[in-house]
Amino acid sequence: MNRNEEYFALLTQLEDTPPALEGCGERARKQARRHRGLGTSLASLGGIAAAFVLLVNTSVPFAMACARIPGLRELTAAVVFSDSLKLAVENDFVQYIGQSQTIEGTTMTVEYVIADKRQVNIFCRFEGDFDYLNGRPRVTNLDGTPLEGYSLYGGGMSQQGELDCITLDFADRDTPSSLRLRYEVEKLARDLQELAPERSSDHHGELAEPEALFSFTFDLELDEHMIFQGESYPLDQWVELDGQRILLETVEIYPTFIQINLDCDPDNAAYLTGLEFYLEDEQGRQTEHISNGISGRGRADGPGISAVRRESSFFWEARHLTLHIVSADWLDKDRQYATIDLLGGAIIEGKLPEGVLFGGAAKTPDGLDIAFFAPKTPEDDETHSTYYQIIRGICYGPEGQEIQSHGSGTSSVGYATLGGKEITAPDPEMYFVETTYFDPCPYDTVRVAFQDTRLGVALDQPVSVEIK
Repeated sequence: MNRNEEYFALLTQLEDTPPALEGCGERARKQARRHRGLGTSLASLGGIAAAFVLLVNTSVPFAMACARIPGLRELTAAVVFSDSLKLAVENDFVQYIGQSQTIEGTTMTVEYVIADKRQVNIFCRFEGDFDYLNGRPRVTNLDGTPLEGYSLYGGGMSQQGELDCITLDFADRDTPSSLRLRYEVEKLARDLQELAPERSSDHHGELAEPEALFSFTFDLELDEHMIFQGESYPLDQWVELDGQRILLETVEIYPTFIQINLDCDPDNAAYLTGLEFYLEDEQGRQTEHISNGISGRGRADGPGISAVRRESSFFWEARHLTLHIVSADWLDKDRQYATIDLLGGAIIEGKLPEGVLFGGAAKTPDGLDIAFFAPKTPEDDETHSTYYQIIRGICYGPEGQEIQSHGSGTSSVGYATLGGKEITAPDPEMYFVETTYFDPCPYDTVRVAFQDTRLGVALDQPVSVEIK
């Protein structure tokens, strides 16, 4: 049965207008405006009926709503954490997949996909004789060759029967219309504590990647008409933030996020590492912080950022949008590094970031551990999380030899164990501890690289730039 036949079958079932169809004409008009290629006026009832047929043929969630299937209500609840995804569901920007596989009594179902030009969100669930599942997703092209140019987040712990999300983020290429999702199941458990990863004695304490119990494989073909392209607005405007010149290049607005692309004057005294901003329309609506996925992109040629993100205004249909910048994070170029005397256990050169204290360093059989104390951000500060990264995952020997990190840990209680000894912050309630684990180090001194030196520097006057 094709979509037209499904449509007429549904019509015979609808004696009364179901709640899911209330306002369908208005939604049809909105959909038509977004699909630039439709080219059909919906000013008449005939036009609305034509759009109704088109929506049934191109939007399975719309057909599901017609048939009174409550699947979309569950999806709406699952994406409540993200304003962008929630609005995408409410506006029928969803592809229904409905593919299931069962292996050794465990079933994985890929239910829905929300996709645009730069991001794919895959919603799936696991069911079987367990309460919790731990696993990891892998993505390739359909022929198994590597899929280039994306970041993946999701996977890890899943609860039996709950809807989970796996997100693919494409920075410099368009979303592909097909891909292969391979999900490797590592462990099934009744208790969360059973999912705790085991630390390997190899690779200097690195958490070993366990072997998969079994794997699910799904070949996903996406409807190209449902991969929404979004909008791009050129700015090409220099602004001054805290004495530093920043070039605002473009604003990209997709259903899943807003991205501001930017560059910096090479003569600046500091690298821009974060930005607090929002977009506002003529009705006073403001975009929120990103709640799912990455909040920005780093630079390929050194420290700092090349883009920042917020939740999307795509579905507002705003006539006017204004960008407001209120504060920034910086890495001062003359304070990027500090040198640690490993024998004396002290900073012998360089300045620490504002508010940060040296916790100590210790050589262990597995490598080198370095700890710092940093003040927690206020709970009502939405700009940063309570815990944030202090040093980057690399340090250097006396002659610039690179020493790689194989992980880090954060203690929220203000104390931690370092080289078998406990270290405690001056005020454990106000500080957290970041401990970074490096490969074995044969040197007596090392130089660490900081992520930021100043966080949340408020501008004397917010910078406002009209987008449209």
